[in-house]
Amino acid sequence: MATLLVTYIGDTSSRFDRAYYTNHHLPLVSRTWDPHGLRGVEAYFWDGGEATNVPIAICLCHFANRDEIDAALAADECDGRHRQLHRRRADPLHHGTGRLDPSSTG
Repeated sequence: MATLLVTYIGDTSSRFDRAYYTNHHLPLVSRTWDPHGLRGVEAYFWDGGEATNVPIAICLCHFANRDEIDAALAADECDGRHRQLHRRRADPLHHGTGRLDPSSTG
């Protein structure tokens, strides 16, 4: 199993629409990446009170292996940022205000 970990860094004043992310973005990720091997997604949100520079949202995208992650990131449906991440696969990956760190589990 390989897991793509997506974290969104912020603080308690950061705007992050949990309902939109859960109800629209995660299903979009599933529709786009299921054909490339996505096995499932999970989302977690910060509820720890006042804080700065913390992960306010974390998404885990589960695949069978790293090749499937690479295929998903290289998919035509992904925008330019995802393709840029794919080209930089050996480095820690950054996306928007968040940080993507692919890691193998299991």
